[in-house]
Amino acid sequence: MKKIYLIIFLFLAYSSLQAQNIEEAVKNPIKLSGTININLGYYEAYGIEARRDRFSYLLAGNINPRLLGIDMPLSANYSQQETTFLQPFNQIGLSPQYKWITAHVGYRSLNYSPLTLNGHTFLGGGIELKPKMIKGPVHFRLSAMYGRFRRSVQPFDAAKIEVSPSYRRMGYAVKFGFVSKKVAANYLDFILFKGYDVENSIEQPVNNQEVKPQDNLVLGLTGQYKFFKSLTFKIDLASSALTRDTRTETTESPKNLFRYVGQLFNAKTSSQVKNAIKSSLYYNSKKFILGLRYNRIAPDYRTLGSYFFQNDLEDLTINAGKNFQKGKMQINGSIGLQRNNLENQQNTQQDRLIGSINFSHTVSTDFSYTLSYSNFSSSLLVIQQELSDSLNLYQVSTSYNGNANYNFGTENIPQGLSINLGHQIGNARDEYSINETTTRFYNTGIAYRLGITPQKLAFQFGLNYTLNNSNLLKSTNVGPSVSVSKKLLDNKIRVRYLISYLANIMEGQSDFGILNNRFFLNYNIFKKHQLRTSIGVLRKMDNASNSYTEVRGTMGYQLSF
Repeated sequence: MKKIYLIIFLFLAYSSLQAQNIEEAVKNPIKLSGTININLGYYEAYGIEARRDRFSYLLAGNINPRLLGIDMPLSANYSQQETTFLQPFNQIGLSPQYKWITAHVGYRSLNYSPLTLNGHTFLGGGIELKPKMIKGPVHFRLSAMYGRFRRSVQPFDAAKIEVSPSYRRMGYAVKFGFVSKKVAANYLDFILFKGYDVENSIEQPVNNQEVKPQDNLVLGLTGQYKFFKSLTFKIDLASSALTRDTRTETTESPKNLFRYVGQLFNAKTSSQVKNAIKSSLYYNSKKFILGLRYNRIAPDYRTLGSYFFQNDLEDLTINAGKNFQKGKMQINGSIGLQRNNLENQQNTQQDRLIGSINFSHTVSTDFSYTLSYSNFSSSLLVIQQELSDSLNLYQVSTSYNGNANYNFGTENIPQGLSINLGHQIGNARDEYSINETTTRFYNTGIAYRLGITPQKLAFQFGLNYTLNNSNLLKSTNVGPSVSVSKKLLDNKIRVRYLISYLANIMEGQSDFGILNNRFFLNYNIFKKHQLRTSIGVLRKMDNASNSYTEVRGTMGYQLSF
């Protein structure tokens, strides 16, 4: 792997020296930009057990050296939490770029498509080639990567830090496609991703039944095509062959696309092939938008190139929107159907109706408001179980929301008033119940802003109220908040103080209250140097003698260059 990194670096350096403008290189051979942050934290608790370390620190940096026209961004983070994993830096990597060539070295993440390689961090190398073709209607492009997606954790070490043991996971991917010269939005890419666990990377036997060496091959396609300047079609397709335990017996290759991949995929008794599709068709003009979206993710669909994937889901959604009065008034909405249990393997099957509508109006430069309504319903059917009858459950969640913003006052004393209102209703009933279970949630927020421009002062007064009312419980939270901020020394220093109180009332009786004090100070020492500090004191007053106080403080320094 070190040889690969060295070859990539020498190739890029050699290309830059041959092609770079000599005069420009002599004038500006080296450029350096980025930011460095140093943060220190303090925590103290009285009346309860401490919920975090007393002292904490974080050193973070983003540096971009530019050498002879080549960008080589570097990022790193260091904190006391990372030392647990015997790793001083959780991310450090380079992505040097020269013209249509980009290399990736170290800890990097790439996104080939949502269904294949999707933002998973790896330690390794990669390259992207996007040459500008002189002839032909398209530009071809190629991207490839290889690296480690997960390091091995031995069972003994895992027990000490209370995590699960894991095999070392390696992977590689290739993406090849083209982009239209006339319409840059039109493209088509073919993707191959391979991820596999190294069986001998764990020396000791693993007692955890969920930790098994896996193997995964994903074949994907992603593309987009724009018709008539207003109609856009986008699609992501993928087929994933996943072996959940590579130690199981070999079996015949599946009778599908994976029979032609040779040794890239060896079928085992624990192997399965699942498919997924994400697609959309949108018509977008200056005044009107209409869209259709269809997604289908098969049950147990997984790719080792993504951290998390929601599967066993199919949905069809229609979206529409329109502008009025030269964009000052907008209305948009959507309605769709969603279901799970696509292969009838689950004990329950859920069908959902999804719908929403939003309206916004900018009456003037000083006054605007928005209104929204959504109605989400779902029906749950429990499939016949042994010794029980089937059960139907129907749920409805309806929400209304509105907010308004009004600015008034003078240039020297600007003022503003904001109001937010929300109401949500949830109903649930099964066929054996006489009464529905209904939950109502109300939320109201009012804020008044006052500025005194000559003195560079700003005040804000707020009041928040929430009510959660159900058949079983009634809970209310209400409280005010006040903040004041001021700029000093020609705006180099900005200080802000915020105090808020929240009272919790259960069944008409006061339960507890929370008093929160926070102080912030930002000081721009020089043009590219900033000092930040904050102090917070939270006091919880509980009628059940469970009162406590928490103190938090931070101090940070940022250098930009």
